Amino acid sequence: MKNNIITSFSIVIISLFHIVGLAQSRDQSVSQKEKIESFKIAFFTRQMQLTPQEATVFWPLYNQYMESIDIQKSNRRKSLQVTKELLDSMSDDEVNKLIDNRLLQAETALIERKEFVTSLRKVLPAKKVAQYFKAEEQFKKKLMEKMNERKQQQRNQSKDDLY
Repeated sequence: MKNNIITSFSIVIISLFHIVGLAQSRDQSVSQKEKIESFKIAFFTRQMQLTPQEATVFWPLYNQYMESIDIQKSNRRKSLQVTKELLDSMSDDEVNKLIDNRLLQAETALIERKEFVTSLRKVLPAKKVAQYFKAEEQFKKKLMEKMNERKQQQRNQSKDDLY
C-alpha cells in the first residue's frame, strides 16, 4: 500500500514538472516571437530610415499586409497537407483543381503585394519604398543566419550533453 502511494505521488510530481516545462517552452516560444518582432521593427525602421511620422503610416500598412500573408500561408499549408495525405487516391480532375488552387494562391499573394506597395507609394517617398525591398531581403538573410547559429548552438549543446 505504501509503495502504491509513493508511486502515485511520484507520478503526480513528474507530471507536474512536465506540465511546468511545457508551459515554460510555450512562454519561450512567445518570447522568441516577440524578440523577432522587435528585431524586425528596429531593423526595418533603421534600414528604411523611417522618420517617426513615416513609421506611424508604414507599420499599420505593413502589419495589415503581413496578416493577409499569414492567412495565405496557413491556407497553403492546409492545402499541402491535404495533397500529401490524399494525392495518391485523387483523380486527375481533383489534382488539377489542387494545382489551379495553388496557382490562385500565388496570384492572390502577388495581388496583395502589389496593393501593399501601391499603398506605400501613396504615403512614403519612392526611395523609402525601394529601401523596403532591400530591407526585406536583408532581414530574411539576417533572420536565417540567426536561426542557423541557434541550430548550430543547439547541436553543439546536444553533442556536449552526450559526453
